[in-house]
Amino acid sequence: MRTMKIEKLLEMDEPVLAVHQLKVEEDLRYERQSDGIHASGPVYISGSWSAESGTYPISEVLEFDVLAPQEKLSGEAFHLDVISVKSEILHDQIVIEIAFAVSGLIEEEKNAPALCEESEQEEAKTQKQDEAEMIDVSESFEDLLEDDNSTLTTYRFVVARKNDTYAAIAQRYAVAEADLREVNHHKEIPYKTLVLLP
Repeated sequence: MRTMKIEKLLEMDEPVLAVHQLKVEEDLRYERQSDGIHASGPVYISGSWSAESGTYPISEVLEFDVLAPQEKLSGEAFHLDVISVKSEILHDQIVIEIAFAVSGLIEEEKNAPALCEESEQEEAKTQKQDEAEMIDVSESFEDLLEDDNSTLTTYRFVVARKNDTYAAIAQRYAVAEADLREVNHHKEIPYKTLVLLP
């Protein structure tokens, strides 16, 4: 079983003093298709936060659409389960880290090489992106989109803004629009949908 971690950054209107009763629930649907299994649906984040002026609710919905390619599936059922949720306060921001257990994938060999120093430095740069809606998937999650020679990958997701288009997202994150469309299978991108960056 693998672990996938996602970080969501929430920007508040004033300094945050505390986060209370943070909870995450998923309502994912699993659909077998010719290319593998798609897990899609909402992940709900709820709780509250307090500031000097009072206590306010947290209510976020992230739309997931994850593909487990046929060649990466094991004999077990492919499934994502929330195993933990943590929060960190950064002045007027809250970083929410959600960990998922990922079942049903072929396990890596136990003697797989460790991350090299260059990969660790690259990952540190990725995590310091200045975009508030950047989400980083943990290095321990096997790359589901690459070939068998690729055993470790960092994914970058962004949350679609109101009226976002592939062109607008490509320009904002300096990526090719064609590549962005390709990695997202040319799907519609409604508000608050997770969009994979190439």
